[in-house]
Amino acid sequence: FTPKEWPAIFTNTGFKEIAGYSSAMALNTDYDDRSAEKFMQKKQGLDLVIRPFRIEHSVTELTAVHELSLQSFSSNFLYSEILQHDFLKLYEKIVPYVDPDFFLLAEHHGKLVGFIFAVPDFMQRQRGLDIDCLIIKTVAKIPGRQYAGLGNYLVHEIHRQATAKGFKQIIHALMYDSNVSMAISGKSAQTMRKYALYGKEPTQW
Repeated sequence: FTPKEWPAIFTNTGFKEIAGYSSAMALNTDYDDRSAEKFMQKKQGLDLVIRPFRIEHSVTELTAVHELSLQSFSSNFLYSEILQHDFLKLYEKIVPYVDPDFFLLAEHHGKLVGFIFAVPDFMQRQRGLDIDCLIIKTVAKIPGRQYAGLGNYLVHEIHRQATAKGFKQIIHALMYDSNVSMAISGKSAQTMRKYALYGKEPTQW
């Protein structure tokens, strides 16, 4: 909802875009992905388990998600670590809105190695509409090649679940333009919105 003239306020005063982000919309929730199919076979060999988030054990589940997030996002642009206490306090507010079918955890021998979190677009209800849009907020996995393809698989699985539950569209939200998530998203979605982060050298203030 940002007015279109706002970016110029930054650029006209010496700020430059230092990072770009995008959100994409998939109007066809059902799509084919060979990478996801390939990982399906790999998953069986790894003895990998994909299961829904257990709301009744939300603190334990979110603690594991926090630990994995620290590993997965540590190399992200402008990353700063969030303490476990602060993470739990932030996300416990979301638990009442969680549909376990859209919060999937990937475990290898009982250890969390990846997850995907999506939530229905409750803003649609505020606009007097039926909720038929799902928003994929976060996809993460342990860094390295051992679980290569897991992200593709989790996104495809969420699309499959959304189709089964009657969702008509899916938003892949706020992806860093240089992140691998853009490649995954491009298999099913088209860019719907762009975001810019502006910066300025301290000596220019």
